[in-house]
Amino acid sequence: MRIPHLCFGRNTRLARSCAIAGLIGLAGFANAQEYRRYDNYRAVRVFPTSQKELMQATTIASDIWTCEPRPDYIDLMFSPEEFDAFTQLNINHQVMTENVQTSIDEEAQRLGLGQWAANRKVWNANDGGSWYDDYKTLAEVEQRITDLSATYPALTAVSVVGQTLEGRDITQVRVAAPGMSGQLPIVFINGCQHAREWISPASVMFTMEHLLEGYGTDPRITAILNSVEFVFVPIVNGDGYEYTWTNQRLWRKNRRDNGGGCFGVDPNRNWDYEWSLPGGGSGDPCSETYWGSAPFSEPESTATANAIAALAPKVRAHIDTHSYGQWILHPWGYSFDPCPDESLFDDLGDTIETAMDATHGTNYTHGQSSILLYQVSGGSKDWVYGTQGAASWTIELRPIGGNPGFVLPPDQIIPTGEEYLEGVLALAERIAAPLILSSAGEYPSIASSGEITNVGIRVFESADTLNTGSPSLHWRTAGQPTFANEPLADDGQGNWLTDLGTLGAACNETIEYYFSAENTGGTSFVYPPDGETNPFTAVVIAQEVVVDDTLETETGWVVGIPSDDATAGIWNRNDPQPTSAQPGDDHTPAPGVNCYVTDHRSGGGAGTYDVDGGTTTLTSPVMDASDVFNILDDEPRIEYWRWYSNNQGQNPNQDSMPVWISNDSGQNWILLEDVTENAGAWVFKSFRIEDFLPATDQMMIRFQARDLGAGSLVEAAVDDVQLVVRGCPRHPADLDANGVLNIFDYIAFGNFYNAGDPIADFDGNGVLNVFDYIAFGNAYCCL
Repeated sequence: MRIPHLCFGRNTRLARSCAIAGLIGLAGFANAQEYRRYDNYRAVRVFPTSQKELMQATTIASDIWTCEPRPDYIDLMFSPEEFDAFTQLNINHQVMTENVQTSIDEEAQRLGLGQWAANRKVWNANDGGSWYDDYKTLAEVEQRITDLSATYPALTAVSVVGQTLEGRDITQVRVAAPGMSGQLPIVFINGCQHAREWISPASVMFTMEHLLEGYGTDPRITAILNSVEFVFVPIVNGDGYEYTWTNQRLWRKNRRDNGGGCFGVDPNRNWDYEWSLPGGGSGDPCSETYWGSAPFSEPESTATANAIAALAPKVRAHIDTHSYGQWILHPWGYSFDPCPDESLFDDLGDTIETAMDATHGTNYTHGQSSILLYQVSGGSKDWVYGTQGAASWTIELRPIGGNPGFVLPPDQIIPTGEEYLEGVLALAERIAAPLILSSAGEYPSIASSGEITNVGIRVFESADTLNTGSPSLHWRTAGQPTFANEPLADDGQGNWLTDLGTLGAACNETIEYYFSAENTGGTSFVYPPDGETNPFTAVVIAQEVVVDDTLETETGWVVGIPSDDATAGIWNRNDPQPTSAQPGDDHTPAPGVNCYVTDHRSGGGAGTYDVDGGTTTLTSPVMDASDVFNILDDEPRIEYWRWYSNNQGQNPNQDSMPVWISNDSGQNWILLEDVTENAGAWVFKSFRIEDFLPATDQMMIRFQARDLGAGSLVEAAVDDVQLVVRGCPRHPADLDANGVLNIFDYIAFGNFYNAGDPIADFDGNGVLNVFDYIAFGNAYCCL
C-alpha cells in the first residue's frame, strides 16, 4: 500500500510521533553535552496492509525514518519495549538493524564523539589518506572551503549568503573558469537541508573539489568549466548539522524553538511555493515535516533562495542534495499533475541517472517526485522551477534502503561522491548548450495516411534565445541522399510541431527525420543529438479503425469467469483514483475519464483495493477483423493502452498479467503477452493478429490481473482498445482488390452493379444507373 502522509496532520498523536525521538529522554535540549543514545533500538521496515496497521505501528514507534511517505513501506525505529509491543500486532515487517546504537557508536568512536570526544582527531594532509575518508564537522567543512579557495583563487569566489538561526554562516562557493564568473549559465547545488543526511554535504564537497582539481588537467572538466559556472552551498542547515554531531545523530530539522518542547522547522517545507498545502507537510510544530509559521520564516531557506534569486536568470539548473533512497526527483512535488516541461525533465533526468548508474553499477531512478514517492509542498525544487524558471531536482543519494539508512559507512563516501560527480557533469554538459531540445511527445514508428501524425520538439532556452523562425523538421525517404526541410509550427503550448502525414511520402515508404533549432546567433542544435546519422523513422501506411473503444461507456466487456478467485481488486469501469501503484487518470484525453481498472478506489493506500487472493478477469466483446475492402494487403492489429504495477509490497515482482487472444468467440485462447513490466505509466501495445492466429470476425481479448504470491501488491488498468487494419489504400477502381487495374475490375464492377451492391454507386448519389458506369470508367483511366 502507499503510505499516507503520516507526518502531515495537525495536532495529532501520529504527527507528533515523527518527532518523538527528539523528545523521549532527550536531556540534550537542556544539556548540549549529553549525546542521545539508542541502545537496542531496532530499525524496522514495516509493510502495513491497512490504515489501522499503519496507525498502530507509527503510534508505537519512537521515530519515523521515512517521514516522507514511501510507496509501499515505512521505516520505523523502536525501543526494545516498543518493539515487543509492535510484534504483538502481527504486522508484516523486516528488521533492518538489530541495534541502531551499534552503528552510531562505531561512527562516534571512529570520529571522537560523545563519550569518545577525547579521541577526536582533526584530519591532517600530512597524515596521509583522503579528506573524504570520513565525515567532517561544520568547522572542518568551512576550513576545507577556505583551503580550497586559497589553492584555487582564480577559480573560486567565497561569500556568506546569510546566517542560520543560531548565527552560523551559510557559505557559498562560486566555481568558474578564470574571468568567466557571471558570464556563463549556472548550475546551483546545495546540500544538507536535512541535518542527519551527512552524505549530502560530503558529496557536494567532493564534486566541488574535483571540479577545481580537474580544471586545466582533465579535458572534460576543463571544457565544462569553460562553459558552465557552478555555485555550491554545501551546508544549508548548519545548526541542525552541528546538533547531529554534538547531541542527536538522527536530528533532521533546524533548531527553531517552537515552544511546548517542540523544536525545529523542516527547511525543505519552508520555501514560498505552494507552501502549507495539505498532504505536503505539516502544521504541527512537533512534526518532522513542520513547514514553519510562514513561508521563508526560517533564515536557512530564505538565505539559500535569495542566493539563487540573486544569480537569476543565469541559474539554469539546481540540485538539492539529500539521502536516502537513490532517487532523482523533478517537479512537481506539490501536485500529481505533470509540469509544463515534463519531457525536458525526463530527458535530462535520464542523462543524470545513466551517468550515475554507470559509475559503480548502482540503481538510481528518475521521475516526478509526487508520483514516484510523495507530495512535498514548500519544497526547494518547486520554488526554483516555479519562480525562477530553472530546471531543478532533488537527488536522494545512497543507500537505497533503510539499512544503514542515514548512518552510511565512511567507505561509501568516495563512491557516492564519484557517482554524484558523474551525474552533475553529465547534466552540466547538457546545460552548457545554449538551447536544449527535447521531445514534444511520442515519435511513432507508423505514420498513417489520412490521419494526423504530429511530431515535434520543445526548446529550453538554457544560455541563449531561440530564433523562433528556425525550428525545422528535416526529412527524407529511405535511400534518398539529402534531407528536405519543413518548418515547425508553435502550438502555443511550447511545442513546435508538424504532421508527418502531409510530407507526401508514398505508402510503404520509410521516412527518416530529425529536428533542428537555432539560437539568435545562428548556431544550430539538433534532436535527437545524433541528427541525420541516427534519425527517427516512420513507415507511411493507410490505417482504418474498425473498433475504437475508449471504455467511456458500456460496450459489452465482461468482468469475471467461473475460475476467478480474487477477493479484492476486481476489475471495474470507472475514473481511477491515484495511488503509488494505480493511475490517477484514464488514458483517453479529456473529457474522457473512465477505464477498466482493478478497483478504481484509492482507500487508505495502494494496498487497500489492489488485487488480493487470486485472479480477476476482464474479457472484451467480439470484434470483426475480417478483410477491410478499402485496404490492400490488410494487416489487422489489436492495440490497447495498459497500466501494470507489481514492484511494491513486501514481496514485489512475483506476479504477472497474462493477456490472451481468441479468434473463435472465446472458445480457445492463445497468450498474447505476459506483462511483468512495472512502468508506472500508461504503456501502448500493438500486436499483428496474424502473428498469433488467423484473423476472423470472432476476435476477443482477455486481461487477467492476479495476486498469486504472499505480500504482493498488484494493480492493473486497460484503456483505449482498438482493432485497426493497416496497409496501402486500394485504388478506387481496383474492385477485385488484387492491386492491378485490368479487365477483371470491369467484370467485378458489373457483378456489383447487377447485385445492387452500394460499392457500384461510383457517383455517390445513392442510385445505380448509367452514370455509375461513366464514373467507374473515369476512375479507371484517370485516377
